[in-house]
Amino acid sequence: MSSNKKEDTKILLFQIRDDAAIAQHELKVVAENSGLAKTNFASVNVVSDTRPSLAELKGYDAVMIGGAGGYSVLDDQPFIPYLEDVVRFVRENDIPFLGICFGFQIAVQALGGAIIHDKEHMETGTFLMRRRKVSDSDPLIGDLPYEFSAACGRQDRATVLPVGAVNDITSERTPYNSLTFPGSKFFGVQFHPELWRKEDNVLRLRHYKEKYSLSDDEFQKQLALFHDAPESQFIIRNFVEKVVLASPQIHTDGVTDINRSQI
Repeated sequence: MSSNKKEDTKILLFQIRDDAAIAQHELKVVAENSGLAKTNFASVNVVSDTRPSLAELKGYDAVMIGGAGGYSVLDDQPFIPYLEDVVRFVRENDIPFLGICFGFQIAVQALGGAIIHDKEHMETGTFLMRRRKVSDSDPLIGDLPYEFSAACGRQDRATVLPVGAVNDITSERTPYNSLTFPGSKFFGVQFHPELWRKEDNVLRLRHYKEKYSLSDDEFQKQLALFHDAPESQFIIRNFVEKVVLASPQIHTDGVTDINRSQI
């Protein structure tokens, strides 16, 4: 693949953030782990920004939906049905897609699976993931160890996957940690590959301490659960290099970039 194509790649990242600093941090770590420049990303915060029409999504080489520490896919928020429409649109139009944490959950929900609130089995910290051998040919996770660590921060989890979807990663507290449709360009992971550094997880946990209702003692215990998880950092880069750059470019010059990020 030519370097020119990589330089011209355009990925739309949907964010679900109340705090501008956390939104910028999310964009920063996603870009850093993608192998692309920050300027290759456009970001739309569905909480506060004007939302693009579904037709405008065809102006991008890929669509990503990130995490949402302050929101659940089970919330009664106007952007929930919109993001569900986004998921169905990219699936129907074969636009490369990656959902991370909330993005994984909204994909499951939009396509007919089930998400529940389950604080008893919440995962906040760095947890052991187990990859199934059958996923060796998967472009995102096939080169990961069969056991690897990943950063997590969730209270909701999937209990049923959409028809035709497969999961190839399990953890002690939830059986469903990944999502794809065999032969498609559609992927999701329940954990946070962009937050593989402990320092980034600590920053997030401090921000969402009140949301997770953690006492000071609980907060310190949660901090101790985080450590670096370097194996998971390659998932976003694999998505870009093995899925997005391996697909024909779909964007057109006539589509205006939305909030195209600047370095």
